[in-house]
Amino acid sequence: MMPKIFSIIIFSFIASNLFGQEKNRAGFFIAENPAQLEIIDQYQQKLSDQDKLFFRPFTPWQIIKGHILLSDQFSAAMEVEFAGKTYFFALDEKGRLVSDGEPGLIFKFADVEKTPGDFQVIQNKAVLFSKIPFKEKNNKYKRTYLEKGQKVQTVFKMGSDFFVLLSGSKKQYGWIRPSGRLSLRKESGADEVQGSATVIEADVLNQLSNKVEAVNRVYKKLFQKLNSEKNQNKPAPYWSLESNATGIVLELQNNQSGKFKKSIPYFVNEVETLFSGNEYEIYSSGSAIEIVKK
Repeated sequence: MMPKIFSIIIFSFIASNLFGQEKNRAGFFIAENPAQLEIIDQYQQKLSDQDKLFFRPFTPWQIIKGHILLSDQFSAAMEVEFAGKTYFFALDEKGRLVSDGEPGLIFKFADVEKTPGDFQVIQNKAVLFSKIPFKEKNNKYKRTYLEKGQKVQTVFKMGSDFFVLLSGSKKQYGWIRPSGRLSLRKESGADEVQGSATVIEADVLNQLSNKVEAVNRVYKKLFQKLNSEKNQNKPAPYWSLESNATGIVLELQNNQSGKFKKSIPYFVNEVETLFSGNEYEIYSSGSAIEIVKK
């Protein structure tokens, strides 16, 4: 059976000439079903179907050269890299990808910013996820919000969107669109950052700690009363305080009922009053507050 030939759908994104040649920029090739394409290894041997099962749907391949001739000086291919290894995608005489099956959606992104890093979602309904680019419409792939605590590994950035690998038992590639500064927390080097001195002055930090302790005491007493009246043992919500080398992050924990929505703006206002002035920037979103020194 003659192999089917599929054209590459190309989305070109023009970057500034200033950054076009920087090492942190590259082109990427992504296929919905890469195992259906003819893939050649670094020794220029064709991969078996079993070997190709290693590659997940929408695996990102960094493009090294868009069109080269293999060692036989006859066969054309696109040279790519994945997980530190070189591979080749076979091309026909017209420069189209060669496939024995249905590779599905295929994308090629030119000159995007590489952004390798490990992050964690710190709020529900704050990071939108899609298996395909957000500009694409496809009923097969619905957009969903990532749950708080979900870890992601970023690969590259395009506009305000990131292409990532979701960590966990069901690893999958796709796109995320964070809603703001309080959507993700960087995981890399987290231990070192936790132990470093914050840029917030000690006296101001102490005042904030006192406010946090005071409001947490109110929540605790309120829940003790409610638990006693209703014969239950629900944990009281509380504001956690995390200081690091860039500032402070406050998060309302154990807020499962949503009954504290009205109290949150009051607390945010108290924090903003404490840090009023030109030295600090305050970002609030839902049940989290971030304080950063300018």
